[in-house]
Amino acid sequence: MKKKPGSLPLRCAIYARTATVKKPDEDNSITQQVERCKRLAKEKDWIVSDDYIFTDSGQSGLRVNSGLKNLMRIAAVNPKSFDVLL
Repeated sequence: MKKKPGSLPLRCAIYARTATVKKPDEDNSITQQVERCKRLAKEKDWIVSDDYIFTDSGQSGLRVNSGLKNLMRIAAVNPKSFDVLL
């Protein structure tokens, strides 16, 4: 998704989840997932606000967990708080 010349940068939200609690330096930890998403957003000139980073650590993907619930609640509001979800 490219922005048009003269348009405002896209606002980005991030959702990261692990099924097990991991240390920040482990592969696919919440920290690493968020950092990868932030890098991608920066490459695309998207804006990421810490208010729109949602996480669930040590949570099964079979349930709707608190981070995902918060993301869905924010996504349902108009006007939208973000344009892109990573």
